[in-house]
Amino acid sequence: MSASQDRQHTQQSHLHFQMWDTYLNRLNTLWSVEYHDAPLHSERVAAKPSSLKEKILSPVKKFIVRTVQPLIEHVGLRQDRMLDAQREFNAATVQSVNGLVELIDEDLKSIRQEVSAQFQTFQQSLDTFQLNLEAFQQKLDMFQEHFERLQSFIDNRLEQIEPRIEAFDTAIWTFERRKEALEIDHILLNQKLGQLADAFQQQLSESDACSHLQQVLSDKERQDDYRYLVFENLHRGDERDIQRRLTGYMQYYENCSAVLDVGCGRGEFLELLTEHQIESYGIDTNRTMVHYCRHKGLQAQEADVISHLEALPDDSLGGIFIAHLVEHLTLDELQQVLRLCFAKLQPHKYLILETPNPQSLYTLSHHFYKDLSHRNPLDPEALLHLVNSSGFEEARIEVKNPFPDGISHAKLLQKTKVEQLNDRALQEYFETLNQNMQQLNDIIYGYLDYAIISRKIRTS
Repeated sequence: MSASQDRQHTQQSHLHFQMWDTYLNRLNTLWSVEYHDAPLHSERVAAKPSSLKEKILSPVKKFIVRTVQPLIEHVGLRQDRMLDAQREFNAATVQSVNGLVELIDEDLKSIRQEVSAQFQTFQQSLDTFQLNLEAFQQKLDMFQEHFERLQSFIDNRLEQIEPRIEAFDTAIWTFERRKEALEIDHILLNQKLGQLADAFQQQLSESDACSHLQQVLSDKERQDDYRYLVFENLHRGDERDIQRRLTGYMQYYENCSAVLDVGCGRGEFLELLTEHQIESYGIDTNRTMVHYCRHKGLQAQEADVISHLEALPDDSLGGIFIAHLVEHLTLDELQQVLRLCFAKLQPHKYLILETPNPQSLYTLSHHFYKDLSHRNPLDPEALLHLVNSSGFEEARIEVKNPFPDGISHAKLLQKTKVEQLNDRALQEYFETLNQNMQQLNDIIYGYLDYAIISRKIRTS
């Protein structure tokens, strides 16, 4: 292998360079084993023996030399053959190693070329990615600029709109107050028209026109119905809020038909049933409420609950819902309604009753007695007993409509703070105080309503 080739290979691979300097140079230098025979005897001319001793030993030495010389020559010849074989082996080994190194170097060169090509490809991809990243950054900066402009525009528009919104809210509040005033004026006007019709009737008792006027304008029940609708709008709450409260009951009427809403009122639950494509209708004794429901496209009838249920076939209803009606009934009427509900309800269908929760003092003081048509508050356990006594086998109490957050009094000390007190007696005192405070909160600020969810299992 020439020196130029050596330099080429040493430049191609650092591994090859180390291997060449360390191993190959040594192998290529030492692979030929040389053996130099040492003279077996002196080459100088033997001197003649001068003494008697030498004269005696000289023939012996010559005999030994003539005897051993052939053996030594045989051994030397054999050793030369071994050395020749060793040289051949060394030459073959060095040749094999050189060939292996050349093969490895070729593989390394191929790998190096492949890695170089891949590195160039990666470098190109990296450059392309860098360009795309820069383009994306430019677009992002542009988007950020547009977003800031839009944000500034929205802020400016909001500053312009906020006074208008405040003015609009003021106008709505004014409109609601005027609406309330007009409703009150409407009630007073009906009263005056009724008095006027009474006066005409007294003066012209035989006039058919006056009788018709008195029948239309002085109908006390119709005036009371209208007054109660106004009362509902003022104190019952927004219809959408009531629908959100009632949404949890929809699961009990899925895939049902002929669902009856007793005391449908303004039709909040009927609207939910209609939105879920459940066949349903409502009844109410308040004619104004019935007209209000019909005006919204709902199925409603003016009917008394007992008379209506008595006229229905047994096992004909796919569900019955009664919200805030049972507190208007006497005990005998309530028991009769429950018996009729059990008779008219299909097996495995639900009867749900919702009523104000008398276990909440806030409900009693702020809601229940505000409605003068309410008779008696119904204790949950008492109403549950009446439902079970009517034949329903699956019935349970569920509290509904929790008191708004942030009004009930918080605990004096949280549990973690109580545990930080060093005095054990003081810890027990505050724990007891917190428990009493929680019980007091439950009594004063308990759930506003509760429901009896019952299911008919056996046939009537």
